Order: sequence, then C-alpha cells, then structure tokens
Amino acid sequence: YVSAGADAAYVDYITLPSGSSSNAISQVSLLEREIRLFPNPAKDVFTLQFEAKPTETIAIRLYDAQGKLLESFVPTISAGKINHVFDALHLAKGMYMVQVVVDGKVGVRKVMVL
Repeated sequence: YVSAGADAAYVDYITLPSGSSSNAISQVSLLEREIRLFPNPAKDVFTLQFEAKPTETIAIRLYDAQGKLLESFVPTISAGKINHVFDALHLAKGMYMVQVVVDGKVGVRKVMVL
C-alpha cells in the first residue's frame, strides 16, 4: 500500500530466501514469527497475539491508512506471549496497520475496522 502524495509504503508480507544477510532483510525477519491479528475485519475490538521472550525489547504501534501514529506502547509479556486487545470503537471505519518491533526488527499487519 502506498499512500497518495506521501513518501511512505507499507509492506504486508514478504518472503525472502534463507541465508540472506542484508540490513533490509534483518528489518523484516520478524515476519517469520507468527503474529496473529483477529478478528479481521473488526468491529468493536481486535486482538494482537505472538510469542515473546522476557529479554526482548518490544514496542507496538497502531497507524491509520495515512501513516499517522495513533497509539504506541510497550506491551506486557505474560507466559511467553503478547496478548493485547485494541479498542476499535473509537476508530473510524478503514484500514489500519499494527507495527510490531522486537529488538529492532519490524513486522506489520493490517486490520480493517468496519
């Protein structure tokens, strides 16, 4: 997705060959981790889930379709997992991106709010 008139592009999913070692690849390598975002599309709430270690530095960010940062936080790891529920009631209908940053590696998932 490329926002009209903006210098930003959002990648939903990339498959890269194993053994690659460039900086660009280290930025998307988190995508190999299972990141669940459901229900999708969402009405009232949607949940982000993935496995995490207590030693990892994690940040979660929610962006609208224009790339505006709406929410940013450091999640709590419980029993080796992140399980965060987003309140969608205050969000306008449309597409949103949830960015997960783990030790500097970035993964992005899209969610549609109805």
